[in-house]
Amino acid sequence: MSDVKSALAYLKSRKATSNSKTGLLGHSEGGLIAAMIAAGSEDIGFIVLMAAPGITGAEMILLQTKLSNKAQGISDEKTQTELDFLKIIFDEVIAANDLAHVKSQLSDSLKSHRELLPDGMTDEEIDQYLGVFAAPWFQRILKSDPASSLEQVQCPVLALNGAKDLQIPPKENLGAIEAALKKGGNNKYTIKELPNLNHLFQEAATGQEEEFVTIRQTISPVVLKMIMDWIGEHP
Repeated sequence: MSDVKSALAYLKSRKATSNSKTGLLGHSEGGLIAAMIAAGSEDIGFIVLMAAPGITGAEMILLQTKLSNKAQGISDEKTQTELDFLKIIFDEVIAANDLAHVKSQLSDSLKSHRELLPDGMTDEEIDQYLGVFAAPWFQRILKSDPASSLEQVQCPVLALNGAKDLQIPPKENLGAIEAALKKGGNNKYTIKELPNLNHLFQEAATGQEEEFVTIRQTISPVVLKMIMDWIGEHP
């Protein structure tokens, strides 16, 4: 947010753009940040949200895990075990004031309750997991709630999602974005789910992360035209 606010301040300091309203385009977490900055602001002319979250960070990661496991052919039983494992950690981390203490507690607890863990998980792997999950930045992600910002956004909004996006699934997130905008009284929005596109808006077969680097296309030209046309309608 600080980086974007600095860029906006610079544009306002320039003669050519000092009286102009500036739009923000954010992809994935960048969409979350764009909404946070646009919330209650009169300086932002529009925002374009590309594969942006609409549900909380904790909900998002659990949903990502479920969909990714399904795409990989992992059984429902193993997926549920992993989800239960993650929920235990997330609840502790979200509520924590002292993350180092929580990491130590969780490490001891999980190592003494192997039935809670995915099959074959070693002590070293537990500590690696907790090293990420008990980090301050990750706690902020888990606690993040895009709806609280989106409800305050009053400028025009374009929200796009690929139908094969497994990182920010379209149904749950586009629906949540629309609900938050409506709740805030904003009816100046366009929301579209685009067929056959993955999280990076590439034309994709599966949408899995492993496929990203095998696709030559950087971004679908259909998406670029859609964004440009929409911005042209909101000068």
